Amino acid sequence: MTDMTKLPNPDTWLVPVIGDNTFYQGVKNDRLIAAQKNGGITKDTGKVTISYYGMIAYKVTTPQGLEILIDPFRNAPDLDLGGIWFLSQFPEINADIVVSTHAHGDHDGMMRVKAPMMLDRLAGTVEIGDAKITGFPDKHVSNPQNEIYDGIILEKAFGKHNYPPGENMEWDNSMILIETGGMRILHWGDNRQNPPQEMFDQIGDIDIYISAISDDGHITTPRWGTKIGKEKLHAKAVFPGHYNVEGINHPYASGIIDAAQFTRMHDHTFIKDRSISFTKEELDKLNFHVFYFGENVDWDVLKWPHKFPYNYPVQPLDKWPGDHREWEQYKPKNGDKY
Repeated sequence: MTDMTKLPNPDTWLVPVIGDNTFYQGVKNDRLIAAQKNGGITKDTGKVTISYYGMIAYKVTTPQGLEILIDPFRNAPDLDLGGIWFLSQFPEINADIVVSTHAHGDHDGMMRVKAPMMLDRLAGTVEIGDAKITGFPDKHVSNPQNEIYDGIILEKAFGKHNYPPGENMEWDNSMILIETGGMRILHWGDNRQNPPQEMFDQIGDIDIYISAISDDGHITTPRWGTKIGKEKLHAKAVFPGHYNVEGINHPYASGIIDAAQFTRMHDHTFIKDRSISFTKEELDKLNFHVFYFGENVDWDVLKWPHKFPYNYPVQPLDKWPGDHREWEQYKPKNGDKY
């Protein structure tokens, strides 16, 4: 019989897990217990902190220390399911709650996050500590209406019907509203740009709008991002996402670019740090102010030594270093054969 005490530490096992792997992460729920019992984890700072991790992965830290991370990314487990989109794996960071808006690899890498609580495609409301989290189920964008492709091209690229009726679960999306510190923070995910008005009525006005806005508009175009955030949600602050970050995104996976042009179209701040904090009073002074992290993600990304596309110095074959007849080193010294 195997002596279980002699097995290696589970934290060191290289387990090829595709789904939930919390059982070997060494995660505990002590912080959640404290939040539920005491109303929070730390003393109230009066500030909400926003951190960016690439793609549209954002972490919201409440005034009393609860950490909520939304939409960590991963590569698909099978190349036939989307291929390699990311040059780096999502960092194995700690959070109290990890949330996924929908079932696409660039949004549902929850197994990479050391979090004792997982909310996958949330509908309804969860309250804990000083946070109230509500999921508003709707539909994924099916026709971005950008200059690169439309819904027909997108459907052919994925080989699947991607709009109602007849779509499958990966074309569902839950918008995530976090209420904390008197602020209302909406993570749009990859939601369609034209949900019914009743959806906006349910959500109401918000303070911070996190959306998949990039200059190429492969999910949400700058025009639609402005219309949704400014005219429909009356957002005071905007955080774009789902754009290219060198060292994270594969440059040829989906053709995405940055969001610098969208940022400059509005009152804006190019964030130089890895996080930014707000009080309710500071937010109330803003009107659709765009805060852009650019490549300032909250982890150390291995940057490649050159820009894409690659520009290798290629030498003619007759000058290629090394002997291209390597096998001749093994020929017998006396005669042609052994």
